[in-house]
Amino acid sequence: MPETNPSPLTVVCLCAGWCDICEEYRQTFASLADEFAGQARLIWVDIEDQEEIVGSLDIENFPTLLIGTADDVRFYGAITQLSGTARQLIRKGLVDELGRVAEPELATMLNEIRALES
Repeated sequence: MPETNPSPLTVVCLCAGWCDICEEYRQTFASLADEFAGQARLIWVDIEDQEEIVGSLDIENFPTLLIGTADDVRFYGAITQLSGTARQLIRKGLVDELGRVAEPELATMLNEIRALES
């Protein structure tokens, strides 16, 4: 069995205030934040309110999750609205069963979001 990741897991939901799907998903994400409190840090980001952080990144579908640690990005992509999808990704991230995403722009964005929420 993989070891638990010693670096705290951060899960960022990238959404937009105008998006009906995002508004529906917001409560699901809040529930997941409660469920994983103390294990992972879940942060909601409105891409229009945080335009300077999102930069030129083109987010085509919502909700989009960015998952990583202080060391690297583990997942980036659009997911279904079902809580089970994010839950499974978070659980895999907690035990280091997600791959690595070699995108410096995503790592920079994750660190900037993490710093804003500190």
